[in-house]
Amino acid sequence: MGKLKTLLFMLKYNSFKKFVNFLKVRTSLAFGFSKVLGYPYNLIIEPTNFCNLNCPICPTGGGSSKRQKGYLSLENYKKIMGELKDYLLSVYLTNYGEPLLNKDLFNMISYNKVNGVKTVIATNGHFLTKSNVKKILDSGLEDITVALDGIDQKTLVKYRKNANFKTVYNGIKHLVSERNKVHSNLKIHLQFIVMKHNEDQIDNMREIVKKLGVDSLYIKTLWVKEKKHIDLYLPHNKIYRRYLIEGGNLIWKGSHKKGCSKLWTESVINWNGNVVPCCYDFYENLAMGNVFENSFMNIWNGEKYIQLRKNVLNSKYSLLICKDCPGDAELSLEEK
Repeated sequence: MGKLKTLLFMLKYNSFKKFVNFLKVRTSLAFGFSKVLGYPYNLIIEPTNFCNLNCPICPTGGGSSKRQKGYLSLENYKKIMGELKDYLLSVYLTNYGEPLLNKDLFNMISYNKVNGVKTVIATNGHFLTKSNVKKILDSGLEDITVALDGIDQKTLVKYRKNANFKTVYNGIKHLVSERNKVHSNLKIHLQFIVMKHNEDQIDNMREIVKKLGVDSLYIKTLWVKEKKHIDLYLPHNKIYRRYLIEGGNLIWKGSHKKGCSKLWTESVINWNGNVVPCCYDFYENLAMGNVFENSFMNIWNGEKYIQLRKNVLNSKYSLLICKDCPGDAELSLEEK
C-alpha cells in the first residue's frame, strides 16, 4: 500500500493499534533499528505449495524445490493470525502454490475481513468456477491477480504447462461479470510475464484487458537464472528484461540500494509454519523459526532476524539471496 492508502485504510477500520504499530515499524526502519519496535504490517502467508501447473522456472512447478508439500489448515491460520491480526494491514495469501486449491481459503479471507485485514491473492485462474467466484465475492476478498501470459492456447502453454486458455479466460470473464452485478469493491488484475514467445502480444493483451473489463494489467519481467531457461524464455526486447547480457553472463540491472524495507515491514510464513524473510527464499535456506513452535514476535525479533537486518544494512550484496534480488529492479508496469 502507498502511505496515503495505508493511512486511509487504518482510518477506515478505526484501528488505533494498527496505526501505532505502523508508526513503530516506520520509525524502526527510518533509524535502522535491527530490533523492530512493532510487528510487520504486511504478511505473506502460503495456503499451499501444491499447484496444478508445471511452470518450468517456478520452484514448485519446475520441481527444484524439495520442500514437503501440504495445506495450511484454518485452525493453524487462526493460530498465526491470533497474534498478528490486530497489527496487520494486509495479508497476501499466495506464495509457491495455487491458493484456490486450499478448501479453507475463503474462510481465511472472511476471517481477515472481520478483523480489518485486507486480503490479496494471486492465481493461475484455473479454478474460477461459478461456485468459487460466488465464494470469492461472499468472502469479501479485496484484490485478486490472475496470471495470463498469452492471448491463445498455443502461447499460454509454452510456459504455463498444463494450462487451458479457455478455462482461464472464461473464469475471468465470469468473475468480472458477477463482481459488477453485486457491486463488489473487488479489484481484478491480469498479470502478463513477458517472455520470448509472447513479447509481441502485449498490445493484444491490452485489448483483452479492455474487453474483459478488469481493473489493470501488470506487465512483469521474468526472473531467470539457468542457461536453458535464458535461451528459451528471456525476451529479445531489452526493455522487458531484468538483466543485461555481458559476455554470455546475466548482469542484473536493478539499482543497488542500501538495506531492504521488507525486513522491517513484511514477513513470509509458509504453510508448515516456517518463517522466512523473503518470498525469494524458495527453499527456506534462511528459515528464522516456526510459528507453531514459537511466538511470531520471538522469531521476528530473534537472534537470526536481528543479525540478518544488521547484515543487510552493512553488506547487503554479500548475501546470496540479496545479490541478484529483483526487488530494486523495475519489475512491473501497472496499466489502468
